[in-house]
Amino acid sequence: MMNNEINVLYVDDESHNLNAFKASFRRDFNIITASSANEALKILADNSVEIQVVLTDQRMPNVTGTEFLSTLIERHPKPIRILITAYADITAVVDAINGGKVFSYISKPWEYEDLKRVITEAYQAYVNRKVKDEEVNYFVFKASHDIKGPLVSLKGLVDIAKANLDDKEKLSDMLNLIDKSIVSLEGTLKDMIEYKRIDSTVLRDSIISFNDLTHHILSDFSTLPDYNSITINASIIEAVEFKNDKEVLRSIIANIIHNAIKYRKTNSNSSTIDISIETDLEKVIIDIKDNGVGMSEGTLKKAFTMFYRGHKGVEGSGLGLYIVKKGLERVFGDVEVESVIAEGSRFKLTIPNNKTKILKRENIITHTVI
Repeated sequence: MMNNEINVLYVDDESHNLNAFKASFRRDFNIITASSANEALKILADNSVEIQVVLTDQRMPNVTGTEFLSTLIERHPKPIRILITAYADITAVVDAINGGKVFSYISKPWEYEDLKRVITEAYQAYVNRKVKDEEVNYFVFKASHDIKGPLVSLKGLVDIAKANLDDKEKLSDMLNLIDKSIVSLEGTLKDMIEYKRIDSTVLRDSIISFNDLTHHILSDFSTLPDYNSITINASIIEAVEFKNDKEVLRSIIANIIHNAIKYRKTNSNSSTIDISIETDLEKVIIDIKDNGVGMSEGTLKKAFTMFYRGHKGVEGSGLGLYIVKKGLERVFGDVEVESVIAEGSRFKLTIPNNKTKILKRENIITHTVI
């Protein structure tokens, strides 16, 4: 059955190859053919059809397949590129990988099932990249907006302060507000940098001491307002050596603890955070529970969304739990969340131990509202 979502452009100077390709895959994909690189470029320039996958034969007159794919990098970088070439033509393969940034190459004569699988995988790569691009565009737009706000506020406060240099009381109030805006701006910038680092840094496994990691995280938070009024209990059992990316795990744990601190009950003298960490040969289970303000069902469903702020009146970039989500995706971890309004929240993380071989799997986020 034809998948009308997948538009495939096949480029080949030999008409019988074009006809054979179209006859083979017309029931699977929407096939568009071109007999030359120039004709293909004209099709790609026509925005009426969104081409997701481009396949080209290597040996064509005037312009080779690798040269054509290199041109696409500059003019039409979005479609996923596939090169079809003779098995022995290794030079063309190397050129395509280096210059044309190909997703895959297929040797002649191609097999129907193999090529169908590669095209389907190429389309999925296109979709994933499109989603990623949209995410990045939204991130840049929203982040610039969140930075602009405090900057405008700072400018206004500075102007007011200048006009009241002789009024010490008013000047002091303005300086306090300026300081608050600077802290807000610093927090937003810090979270933006953290998001970028988590999203793009190459993972590096190392042996992790959760005792040391937790101590350093809590030490970093010790200067936060009212930190000393919070009772933090930590139980850490490291029965086996644990290996994963230390910085990603630090970010995940730190953001959850920071959330627990931010969303504590400010009118209570008995704020608590309970941290339980236990390793085994396959995984680490990290359980972080607080008795803070909790989350409603609606808030919990959106809690891991980029720039979502669940509680008005609490300063923050809205990136904390989103960074947790991205970090878990990087290390193939899971999280279960339970929350009760006015009673608190609990985050239970399960992250694989790379000291032993773990099969790659998708991460899972489970929400429960009581």
